[in-house]
Amino acid sequence: MLKGCQREMIVVHTRDSELFESAYLILRPQSPREGRADMVAEANRILGREYRTPPSRRSFCRLWFCMGLLCGALMGILLTLLLS
Repeated sequence: MLKGCQREMIVVHTRDSELFESAYLILRPQSPREGRADMVAEANRILGREYRTPPSRRSFCRLWFCMGLLCGALMGILLTLLLS
């Protein structure tokens, strides 16, 4: 949320992404006033980072479900081989 009546920000437009059209970066009040090219370069550096999201609980549950399914299938095969 923007508070106050005067904030400085940089708008970075992208054509590479199918999801995002632009990113808005709001400058900190105590940030040093560098040249415009330096600020845009820093914004591009920040946006170029690859952020990894932690695995969701759903994918964790899928993993355990598949492991249980595999163990059950192996037990079924072993029982069929032992009983026949």
